[in-house]
Amino acid sequence: MKLKALLRRQPTLTSSVVNEERILSRYRLIMGIIGFLYPLWRFTIYFLISGQTESWSERGFIGVLFLVATLATYAHPYFRKNIATVFDIVAGVWTLQVFLLIWRSELDSDFLQVGLITIFCVGSTFLDRASMLKYYLLCLVLTGYTVYIFPDEQSTTFFFGVLIALTVSYVSFLTLLTVFTDLRQSQETLAKRTKEFEELSAAVQTLFLPNATYIKERGFELAGYYRPATACGGDWWSFFVVHDESVSVFVGDVTGHGPGSAMMTASVASYLKAIRNTSTTKRDVPDLLNELNHYLLDLQRSLESNERYLMTMSAIELNLKTKRVEMWSAGAPFPYFLKSEGTVTVMGNPGHPLGLDDSMKLGYDSLEVDTGDRLFLYTDGIAEMKIGEDRQLGERRLAKLIQNTRTLKPQEACASIEKELDRQKHGTAQDDDFTYVILDIT
Repeated sequence: MKLKALLRRQPTLTSSVVNEERILSRYRLIMGIIGFLYPLWRFTIYFLISGQTESWSERGFIGVLFLVATLATYAHPYFRKNIATVFDIVAGVWTLQVFLLIWRSELDSDFLQVGLITIFCVGSTFLDRASMLKYYLLCLVLTGYTVYIFPDEQSTTFFFGVLIALTVSYVSFLTLLTVFTDLRQSQETLAKRTKEFEELSAAVQTLFLPNATYIKERGFELAGYYRPATACGGDWWSFFVVHDESVSVFVGDVTGHGPGSAMMTASVASYLKAIRNTSTTKRDVPDLLNELNHYLLDLQRSLESNERYLMTMSAIELNLKTKRVEMWSAGAPFPYFLKSEGTVTVMGNPGHPLGLDDSMKLGYDSLEVDTGDRLFLYTDGIAEMKIGEDRQLGERRLAKLIQNTRTLKPQEACASIEKELDRQKHGTAQDDDFTYVILDIT
């Protein structure tokens, strides 16, 4: 078999298999260790064993070269980018120096035995198959040349021993490399399938979010905002309007985020929508929440996994005739109530999340509202958003934020809040879903 064909069929270990930073760190570590320990070893041998003839430059030259190469990778990006090539060159120089010293010494010296073992071990640290093969071929050529210079049984035996050792080392390297490559390909395939599932889940979820994020009718004006932390999330919101009578708003959050939470949210949202669309009479909000609780419990009982999904939810109903708001809480953050003159208060009482048990407990509150008042419903991903190493936005800062947008229309306020949230998290990744709804009484 031709060598070129062999190389073409074998995988290459590059940054596609091992992270670039890990490659850089490993090469730096190897060169630093060799640069320090090799000269230390040679100087120790020189003083402990009589008859050593190495010069100062021969003992310390390669160590200095390795250390200089290591420092160069910190000083200039060119050397960092090409650190494998730098290592190839320095290791090649070292190999040539070792064999030069061997030819000037005796074949049975400790320098021959330990020196060759050392550089062969260094060869196994290569992270690039082609570089490793070239290095091993260089070692074989130089070892074979010692046989040419000293054609006796000892040198011949040593040459074949080196040949066997390098062959076993190279085959072992390729086997390990194949395992790494197969593992990486499996990870990439899994990541691709996960991404496709997340995109599908996100597409399904959008079908159950309101078609319109803004609505204005007689007696109220409403705007909503939703942004998942990943491709799909566990948050959801919806509203139902009974013309000239009432408007109901639901804001829910399934524990966690990702495909599982997204599909549970979509299922619950579709069930609520089906109840409302098929019911011949107006259903009370507590009855709807109770049915959602049982539905979520039934879903979890049918799952093969033991994973538990709970859903927190805030639900309010504005009676457009009496100007009265009723609020039910199932473990969700309490809504903010903003009076027309600008004061901010929290409404609500604690309740249990949906999907916890059959005996669901809802928190309840109610209040009278006037024209110009505003309600702000949201999920906990906003208040728990990180704004520093050990700080969260918190309910107090959130209250101040929405108070600053009080004079804006609901749509404008949603956009302003989004912009301020992004500013306060200082470019860090969003780690939970963002959902909020603004309801103005007009």
